[in-house]
Amino acid sequence: MTAETRTPAFCTQCRSRCGCEAITADGRLLRLEPLPSHPSGDKLCPKGRAAPELVEHPDRLLSPMRRTRPKEDPDPGWVPISWDEALETIAGQMRRIAEQYGPEQVAFSVTTPSGTHLQDSIAWIERLIRAYGSPNTIYSTEICNWHKDFASRFTYGWDIGTPDFANTDCVLLWGHNPQSSWLARAGEVQKAVRRGARMVVIDPRPTTLARRADFWLQVRPGTDQAVALGLASLVIGSGHFDRDFVARWTNGPFLVREDNGRFLTEADITPSGSTSAFMVATAGTSIAAASNVDASKTEIDATRTLRTLNGDVRCRTAFSLYRQACDSWPPDRVAAATGVSAEALRAAADLLSKAKSVAY
Repeated sequence: MTAETRTPAFCTQCRSRCGCEAITADGRLLRLEPLPSHPSGDKLCPKGRAAPELVEHPDRLLSPMRRTRPKEDPDPGWVPISWDEALETIAGQMRRIAEQYGPEQVAFSVTTPSGTHLQDSIAWIERLIRAYGSPNTIYSTEICNWHKDFASRFTYGWDIGTPDFANTDCVLLWGHNPQSSWLARAGEVQKAVRRGARMVVIDPRPTTLARRADFWLQVRPGTDQAVALGLASLVIGSGHFDRDFVARWTNGPFLVREDNGRFLTEADITPSGSTSAFMVATAGTSIAAASNVDASKTEIDATRTLRTLNGDVRCRTAFSLYRQACDSWPPDRVAAATGVSAEALRAAADLLSKAKSVAY
């Protein structure tokens, strides 16, 4: 066997892109090793260390395969074909279906870029799907991704973004154990803690980071919502929240009709009003269209009784309704439902509310 060659590289097994060295000999990948000089190369997770098994596995497909027998036949009769033949066959079928039935009749199945080598090409695959004209994408993903990306978008309008562990003074890990799933992120957390950042971990598991946290809220599985509402109630009650942010960047000041639970619009008040002009509470007992008033002049926690086209209707701001939902979970009720003590909940809320920044 020839001498081993060490080539600086990065692992493409997920989005993290951890730095590594590829050890090869005789044209074969032997192993991946950490590359400490790389910003995320201190360690490699099992996915990276398994790379040689994927590359050199005896059952790995090395060319496209064509089925030669019907799908109901227990033996598909796979035969290897060239890449040109495979691409021409697939493109021809896609073109035929689009012309005869419409591109909506095709569904694309895409594997996860978080646990495969697909990350570098996922944008091109998504561009192909859109250019073809199909709205049907069957996406494989991890159990962590949906709530992190899409549930947050449904709630806030955007995903949670990338935490700035390098500069924050408070780390919040909620159901996240990066030491087992994202070693580069775990390293960032450890550096933040060594730098002096405080840490809150909300997790039923006694992870290493949970044991190192300033406050570990060992929540009973399935009761995270109660912890979230309880923390929010305490933060709002303390007054240590960004009122200006709530006014400018959320629907907190928008008035909600108590009779039907819908946002109050200009069209509810005047026949010529717009259904897309949402009304907000302003100083005193006034209201205004959100687009016509500076957010700093709005009231986020207010009640109004207004004359609408359907008669008098009582309205409350969205933030007021949110605060009411949060306040229905005082610390003692949270403790009974979640197993997190009232004292621990109060301490964590105090830390989170007084931190200059929180990296979640």
